[in-house]
Amino acid sequence: MNNPLKNTSENNKYVIYARVSSPKQKDDLTRQISILKEYSLKNGHKIDEVFEDIGSGMSSDRKGFNQLLSMIFKREVNTVFISFKDRLSRFGFNYLENICSKFGTKIEVLDDDNFRNKDMEKE
Repeated sequence: MNNPLKNTSENNKYVIYARVSSPKQKDDLTRQISILKEYSLKNGHKIDEVFEDIGSGMSSDRKGFNQLLSMIFKREVNTVFISFKDRLSRFGFNYLENICSKFGTKIEVLDDDNFRNKDMEKE
């Protein structure tokens, strides 16, 4: 029987996850990605992949999020860069962070004032 916690690949990818709740916030999605790319490069990490979703952070039917989880469970991801905790999940961020750590993945939350604007505050 395969052990899901057994290392099947090296955790060597640096990825971004960005999410907004509605299509009218598409500019915020682009902005999140841009700032996270800049931040990661300044800290010496080239981004290997970007995952993005438009939809509720409470939804389990997020294509980008589910692809990201799949890579994490295969131990392919070293670090996930996100703008705020609620971009990944509206509730249970600490559970997700703990699960990811079991697979060797860190979650780095920028939580920077650069992300604050009216649309994101409304959400």
